[in-house]
Amino acid sequence: MNADFADSIKLIQSERGITEDLVLATIEEFLMAAYKKTYGTSENAVVRFSDTGETVAIYAKKIIVEDDDLYDPVSEIE
Repeated sequence: MNADFADSIKLIQSERGITEDLVLATIEEFLMAAYKKTYGTSENAVVRFSDTGETVAIYAKKIIVEDDDLYDPVSEIE
């Protein structure tokens, strides 16, 4: 994503008369729902928007485990 993403957010704000915070919160909800649908949970997911509003990323918090101790690949990593 790039400046087009930030421009799209501003366009939605002006067309709908809603705040940037509401637009970003709605996008975050959709991304978390998509993550949950894909991985079965969203408890370990975090959505971050850049300060400029040009990019968004989803991070998964994972517990580091030994190779043989991997039980849940959604919440753990070797």
